[in-house]
Formats: sequence, structure tokens, C-alpha cells
Amino acid sequence: EEAARLVGDDAPVRQRGFLGSVGGSWAWRRRDWAAAEAAFRRQPALYGEAGMELGQHMAHNNMAGVLLDQGRYDEAAALASATIAPLRAQRAHALAWGLIYTVLAR
Repeated sequence: EEAARLVGDDAPVRQRGFLGSVGGSWAWRRRDWAAAEAAFRRQPALYGEAGMELGQHMAHNNMAGVLLDQGRYDEAAALASATIAPLRAQRAHALAWGLIYTVLAR
């Protein structure tokens, strides 16, 4: 919360995207599903604005993990499926396989 107060809407978009990642991860660890989802749902647009396609996919990866931890398997699988092909296209094969294994393991 303190970081969110310090990083306003006028902060660089990459910084706001990273803040979303940190805040979402912290909420995820606390099992505050609503806060984690809100943070991870904002991230793709921020990273897209910054031209960071890989960041967008990482945000989707995080979101899939939150959905899985809530038992929302179909939603997580759909999001993972939509994210895997672009990761492979960027030659981020390890991330794509990690996402596949994460969904299958749950």
C-alpha cells in the first residue's frame, strides 16, 4: 500500500506495471484473491502501453496461478492456452513450458 501511494498515475508505466506485479504477488501470498486479481488484470494493459509484450504474458501467467489456487481450473486453462503460443513465438519456451506444467500439476 505504501508503494502504491508513492507510485502515482504519473509514474513511468513500467514502474506501475512492476508495482502491480509486486502488489499482486503479495496479495496472492496472503490469499487475498480479489486484490491479486485486480493487480494482475491491470498489468497487461500497463505493459502493453510500455511495449513490453513479455511482461503482458508474465502477468497472464501470474493470473493463471491465482485462478488455479482458487480452484478455477477452466479459467486458468483458457488463460494459459491463450498465453502459451505468444510465449513460444517470442522464443520464451521455458516460460511457456513452466505455464503448461503449472496448469497440469494442479
